[in-house]
Amino acid sequence: MKKINLLFLFIFISTIITITFFRDSNKPESIKNNSINSNNKNFDNNNTNKNINNKIIVNQQDQNNNNDNNNPNTNKIFYNNERLKKNHQNNGQNDNNKIPQHENYLKKKREPRPQSNLKKSNNNNNNNKNNNLKEINNNIKIEKINNSIELSINKISCENGGIGFSSKCICSYGYSGDKCEIVDNDNPCTQVKMNIEYLYNPNLVSPDKCISSAPTICCWSKYRTISNISTSKLQDSNLSDLNEEQQHNEIIKSILTNYGPWTENDKKMIKYLIKSNDNDITYQLKYNTKHFMSKHDQHDNHKKPKLAFVLMIHKIDLEAIKLLFDNIYKPKHYYVIHIDNNFKDENLINELKFYLNKIYELKIKNNMLLESNYPNNIEILDTRFDGAWGSIALVYSEIASYTKLFDMLEHRHSITGRKEKWSHVINLSINDFPIKTIEKLEYFFASNGNIKRSFLNEEDKEKEIIRYNKPWVECKTIEDNKSNMVGFNFENNDSNNNNYNDNNLIENENGICGCTGMEHTMDRSKYKEGSQWHFITYKFANYLISDFKAIKRLFSMKFSYIPDESFFQLAKTESYFFNETDSWDFSNYRFIPWYNSAIGLKVGLEEVQNNFNNQTWSYFTRKVYTTDVKKAIIEKYLKD
Repeated sequence: MKKINLLFLFIFISTIITITFFRDSNKPESIKNNSINSNNKNFDNNNTNKNINNKIIVNQQDQNNNNDNNNPNTNKIFYNNERLKKNHQNNGQNDNNKIPQHENYLKKKREPRPQSNLKKSNNNNNNNKNNNLKEINNNIKIEKINNSIELSINKISCENGGIGFSSKCICSYGYSGDKCEIVDNDNPCTQVKMNIEYLYNPNLVSPDKCISSAPTICCWSKYRTISNISTSKLQDSNLSDLNEEQQHNEIIKSILTNYGPWTENDKKMIKYLIKSNDNDITYQLKYNTKHFMSKHDQHDNHKKPKLAFVLMIHKIDLEAIKLLFDNIYKPKHYYVIHIDNNFKDENLINELKFYLNKIYELKIKNNMLLESNYPNNIEILDTRFDGAWGSIALVYSEIASYTKLFDMLEHRHSITGRKEKWSHVINLSINDFPIKTIEKLEYFFASNGNIKRSFLNEEDKEKEIIRYNKPWVECKTIEDNKSNMVGFNFENNDSNNNNYNDNNLIENENGICGCTGMEHTMDRSKYKEGSQWHFITYKFANYLISDFKAIKRLFSMKFSYIPDESFFQLAKTESYFFNETDSWDFSNYRFIPWYNSAIGLKVGLEEVQNNFNNQTWSYFTRKVYTTDVKKAIIEKYLKD
């Protein structure tokens, strides 16, 4: 019996020795030499665990998506149209759309990522934090408008609403001189006075505290009437003449001649859109439709498109911004932030820059699929607009952000060498919050033909004609110097004696100021106003910054009221691709509790608990003002 036991023991030991010998003999020399290093064994084990954990996360996320599709509440929802129903049923996803595992990358050997040039911040050391701000500015680019030559628009100081062009001032009708300083007192338009009518309390403001004077508004309005600009619709665009660069200079000059008076906000907007050549003698658009449509002519091959976000904030709430970015940020997407120019707290702006840089730095370090010099994808506009609620400045800040998003495409292409573009730009305020994950939003745009579709809300009810049939201007209040939009008439203008026929306003074109409104330039039968919150395509965003018709429409609305609720809808109907019916959707997929009007439409915990009134097709909710509600949304809807 002992002999048998010894024989089995001998066979067992021999087998172990043989297996060990053959296993080691098949290893490369580099691995043999390191196999005795216990630290390397631990490193390999940790990497294995990470890969396993990644697969578990993917499976959990797929399971969450399936759970959403099986939500019993979907049977209770009323759908406005079949497209909305189809998008909701698919929940923005296709069953075949799997999160990429990047197997080929995992098999490929890579050199270690170089260390970031930025100094690591010490949270306990405020001095280090402040010293890093200069380096952060090179990464979180508070981007300056990069005209190689400073424009006459800003170099020349023109009076009475005039504007610089080719080293000279373009002056209003009724004004002349090198700086538009000479007033033609015999011209009645230079003698009118402002009669403020439309404000909660007109006595709060004084005409001498408005950004444009009554005479300059009247005289330019009279010029537009004489030139038939105020009384005729914009002509249809034609693809063949969208951007003939040899014509740019004359078209830009005509726009500057027609759509004054010009304010500082207007001049900032122009700088974002045009550039100067030939020592400030000729001008052209900075963004060319044909160039961008050919250079960035395709979306990425995978089915999760890159997106662009524009965040417009009037003051910095760091906690709110952190919660938002925690749930919408990815290195592959693009982000532009506009901070209202009335916000002057430089310390908070620096803190915001520091936070945004840390997001970028952390994500780049943890994503080995990205190049070590992958460009920063968050930028804050340096040239900022002074925004009064209801003014054109709110549209300006968004259009300016679009120009920066196209600049970021060019910059990323110069670094990575890859042609790419974002599919949609999504505008947000600080009080907006996602109610579906960023992954579901990506899948939504990749499904049901949505990749080529803009989501632009339009309402059945027309907005008040008073928004368009008379001039509105931004004025400062007498007591606290805050900006307000006020509607007004001219005290001694013959065209104030308006007649009404079948509820349609008929203005006296022969009055001192002519047609002071802009409603005659619009065809209200072709479009409806709606919400200013939307998802719009790369194609439509490019049109808004590179087509002269869109730019004319933008400046034509300078003296209207709440243009952000009509500009995008109106520009859509005037675009050369308006009749492409598959390019438009009338829902903006945002939840607003209209039934809460008594409390300012605020979203509370009740809406979170009730699945946002069972409006389960929405991807964002508006009017979220408190941290507890945002955390409840994260806990219920956004956790993996």
